[in-house]
Amino acid sequence: MTGTKGGYADLARTSAAVTVVPATLTGGTPTISGNAKVGVALIADAGSWSPQPVALAYQWLANGAPISGATAATYTPSAADARKTLAVRVTGTKAGYATLTRTSTGQHVATGTLKAVQPRITGKARVGKTLKVVTGAWKPAPVALEIQWYAGGVALDHATGPNLRLTKALKGQRISVEVTGSKAGYSERAVMSAATGKVAARR
Repeated sequence: MTGTKGGYADLARTSAAVTVVPATLTGGTPTISGNAKVGVALIADAGSWSPQPVALAYQWLANGAPISGATAATYTPSAADARKTLAVRVTGTKAGYATLTRTSTGQHVATGTLKAVQPRITGKARVGKTLKVVTGAWKPAPVALEIQWYAGGVALDHATGPNLRLTKALKGQRISVEVTGSKAGYSERAVMSAATGKVAARR
């Protein structure tokens, strides 16, 4: 401020500095909806923030560490997230306001579920013939598959390939095959085929 008066020299005075404190945002605690499981999409709800408008940024966390590239309101847990604790961190920004961060409660991520079809057996159930298994498509690919052949409900020794040669010892038995799929981050799954008719004698 400057004071002036005729016949007097001008006089200027400056006030003490005042620190401008940013206003405070109000934000709710984020929540996660959906089943925390590998391969199943989750959705973050940021809660109520004010005063609007507030710019919101998302960051998903696994065991408290940021997941690279997981910065959207939705996230699908990968195999690397299996058995970890997943949470989402929401940061709100607005001009003239202090940045505010809120983090959701953590959720344990369960292993995923493989999708499979029932295997089929092709070929004639007759001594001397060869049966083959059609495993069908398992998802999400790729899935490691193991095969086990059965006769009368009993696992056959060393019968773990895609084909089974029918010997005399198998005459009169009903043949079935079990396919077991495994994949990192997913629960192992076994699926049994329908049984064939009784193995007939060689013609």
